[in-house]
Amino acid sequence: MFVPMVILLAVLFVISMPVAFAIAVACMVYVLAAGVPLMVIAQKMVYGLNSFPLLAIGMFILTANLMSAAGFTDRIFRFAGNLVGHVRGGLAHANVAASIIFAGMSGASLADVAGLGRIEIEAMEKDGFDPDFSMAVTAASSAVGPIIPPSVAAVVYGASIGVSIGKLLIGGIIPGLLIGALVFVMTFVIAATRRMPTRKKASLGEVWDSFSKSFLALLAPVILIGGILTGVFTPTESAAIAFFYVLLVALVFYRSITPRKLLDVILDSAIGTAMVCLIVSSSLVFGLIATTEQLPHRLAEAIPLISQNPNVVLLIANLFLLVIGCLIEMTPVLIILPPIFFPVMLNLGIDPIHFGIVMVFNITIGLFTPPFGMGMFVLLGITNRSMGSFAKAFLPYLVVLLLALMLITYVSPIVTFLPNLIMGGG
Repeated sequence: MFVPMVILLAVLFVISMPVAFAIAVACMVYVLAAGVPLMVIAQKMVYGLNSFPLLAIGMFILTANLMSAAGFTDRIFRFAGNLVGHVRGGLAHANVAASIIFAGMSGASLADVAGLGRIEIEAMEKDGFDPDFSMAVTAASSAVGPIIPPSVAAVVYGASIGVSIGKLLIGGIIPGLLIGALVFVMTFVIAATRRMPTRKKASLGEVWDSFSKSFLALLAPVILIGGILTGVFTPTESAAIAFFYVLLVALVFYRSITPRKLLDVILDSAIGTAMVCLIVSSSLVFGLIATTEQLPHRLAEAIPLISQNPNVVLLIANLFLLVIGCLIEMTPVLIILPPIFFPVMLNLGIDPIHFGIVMVFNITIGLFTPPFGMGMFVLLGITNRSMGSFAKAFLPYLVVLLLALMLITYVSPIVTFLPNLIMGGG
């Protein structure tokens, strides 16, 4: 029954049924055919969401939406432009710098694209940059979003298999900076080769003015990451602290949010959180069915028949996840697949924290990979460009992101060094 259910699920995805409903329908067909009591499914969907770490998801979404509405993103991009705008391809570098900063607040690539993306692309086109290149560099820089804390994806992954979310968030710091550095280098090479435009070097006064106006916005990720690193608050608590900090700054210091706008932010965030929770609850049922069918056990038995070399298994997992990331939204993948992969990785001695960052980054690359990447479609909607032109412009960055993926996959201390140093562990 499991194989027909997966086939049905694939068909529902192809006909563009919403992810949550597609998973729910496929699971319901399995449940009715197998004679499983519906009460079991209902309980799994409801009580599966009764998870303290999952509380962070709604707060991170709310915080990202509030920052966008309160003009935090504009201030950050203006400061980044003054800082590196004079370098060849200036605003492209500002795009990358702003995405790295905003990654520490939004926690997701799509939030970065929706929040900063439009601002970045419009500013770059106004300065004479090619629209396709503007899209490509925005997509590549947004790949940092789910890696640098806070990361909604890391929370979902950690909650799905019960590993330390704190370690996952800390483990994303060095990989995120590595990805950002490689994207910087590729941007510099492309900009120098094509003689892309630069801006007049900002004076110290202009840099200071933009810094002072964005300082409180820039302080948000410092407070968040610093609090988690020092153990002052848990990752879940950090989500609430981040929201109240941003709200305080928006109301008292920037005075950029009205009661009406705040209400709109709360309503939009509630809808976004509900969508994520619906996907999570449906995915939990799928995971329960997979466990009932002993899929993790079967996979754990099958993988050694292919290879017992961890490096080969990681390569196979990467190829699989890259394809899945192109086809399916990130949240259900991070609910369904980790419990299946977990026993396999454990048997091979692969750290689940390390594999978590590898998995999240794989799916993030898939978000922007043609022909089905959701992040790509967001960018195409902003620019009204064709998929073919985006694919051509994004190819050099795809190579860079894959290089970063290989480094993160096969040099595990890139992920594990910092969390083991701060929180202990092997």
